[in-house]
Amino acid sequence: MNNEISKIISFLRFPTTVLVVILHAYTTTRGIINVENSVWYNHISYIFSLNFGEIGVPMFFFISGYLFFQKYSPSLHCYIEKNKRRIKTLLIPYIIWNTIFIFTYWILQNIDSINTYFSGANMAINDYKLVNYFRAYWDSSNWDKGNGVPILQPYWYIRNLIILCIISPIIAILIKYLKWITFIIPLLFWIFSLHLALIYSSLTFFILGAILAIHNTNIITLIRKWESIIYISFITLFIYVYVIHFYYPNNFELYIHRVTLVIGIPLFFCLAYRLKDKIQIKSLYSQSSFIIYTLHLPVMLALRKFEYKMINNQTELGNVILYIISIYITIWICIIIYKIINKYYNKFLVISTGR
Repeated sequence: MNNEISKIISFLRFPTTVLVVILHAYTTTRGIINVENSVWYNHISYIFSLNFGEIGVPMFFFISGYLFFQKYSPSLHCYIEKNKRRIKTLLIPYIIWNTIFIFTYWILQNIDSINTYFSGANMAINDYKLVNYFRAYWDSSNWDKGNGVPILQPYWYIRNLIILCIISPIIAILIKYLKWITFIIPLLFWIFSLHLALIYSSLTFFILGAILAIHNTNIITLIRKWESIIYISFITLFIYVYVIHFYYPNNFELYIHRVTLVIGIPLFFCLAYRLKDKIQIKSLYSQSSFIIYTLHLPVMLALRKFEYKMINNQTELGNVILYIISIYITIWICIIIYKIINKYYNKFLVISTGR
C-alpha cells in the first residue's frame, strides 16, 4: 500500500465516523417525530442520513477488507499473524465495551429520574437470565435473520468483521478461483434483499476491498481513471432515488438506493484524494474516531429523547435545528469523553481501542 493511499484512508477515518453519527441522528427519532408536520425534516434527513450516512459502515468494511489483505499470503503463519493483530484491535475492545455497556445500562435503568432515556424495545438488564448476558454480546436476544445487534448496537460491524477475518482463507480461495464473482454474488443478494441484510452487506464490501488488495490494484489510478463517471453516476442515481422516494414511490427505490451506496464508496475516495492536501483534519478528531463510533449511539439516543421531552411542541424548523444540533453535540460529547479518558486513563484507552 503506497503512501498516497494510506493518507486517503487516514483522511477518511473521521469523516466516515461522522457519516455513521449522521445516520443515527435520523434512526434514533423513529416514533418520536410527527412525520406529517415535518416535511423539510424528512427531506433533509433523507438526503444526509439515508443517502450519505448509510455509506459509513460499508466504507469501513471496504477499508477493513483492503487493509486485512495487504501483503496477504495463503499460509498458516500469515493467517495467525493477521488474526493475532485483530484480537488486539477488534476482539478485546469488543468484549470490553459491550461489558461496560451491560453494567452502564443496568445502573442507568435503575435510576428512576433518568431510566426512560436508557430503555426502549430491548429487554431491561434486570430481566436478564444467564443466556441473555451471553446474547448481549451477540444479538441482544434477537437474531432477526442475521440483523440482530449486540447491546452496543454499532458493534455489529466489529462482530461481523471478526467473523470475516476468521473465514479470510475461504474468501481468499474464492477470490482466486471466482475472481469478481465472489463480490457480485453477495452484492446481488444484498441489493435485492427486502430487509437490512447485514450479513450480505458485510460480505459485499469486505470482499470488494479484499479483491483490490489481493490483485494489488492501485486505487488512486482507478479513481482518477473513472472519476468523472463516478461523480455523474452518483449524482444521477441520487436525484433519481430522491425523486421516486418523495414523488413517485415504486418497488425499485430500495434497489437503486443500494446501488447508489455502492458508488458512494469510490465517490468518497475521489473526494478524499482531492481534499486531503487542502483540508487539515485535526489529529484530535482522527484519534477520537474509535470512541466516537463506540459511544455515539447511546449518547444520541439519550440526547434525542431529552430534546423532545424538553420541547413538547414540534415545529418544522425546530425538528431540523434539533437534528443538526444533535449531530454536533453528540460528536463533541464523545470527543470530551475521549480527552478525559486519554488524560486520566490512558492505559485503559490504549487497551480498549486496540492501539
